[in-house]
Amino acid sequence: MKRKLFIGIVVMAITALAAWNVNYNSHTKGMSNLSLANVEALASGELTGNCSGDSSSCELYCPNCSKPIMSSPASSGKPTNLSGPCPYGCGYTF
Repeated sequence: MKRKLFIGIVVMAITALAAWNVNYNSHTKGMSNLSLANVEALASGELTGNCSGDSSSCELYCPNCSKPIMSSPASSGKPTNLSGPCPYGCGYTF
């Protein structure tokens, strides 16, 4: 009898803890401002585009305004000489 009562109390405690955890997580925001700032810092300076090692040009896109930026590829196929502000005036600096 004591064993069944103890097991019942343990099950109720675990159920209450799980319900509190679900309630707490549903009311919190996604990521903290610090986490979002870290993600932005890690992602800054990344360019997306179409660049192959055997082409004579490489089309890249500004990460801020998503407009194409042309550059010549290096021998490894990666773009070189990208520095200064975005030519479209979006405020991004390479």
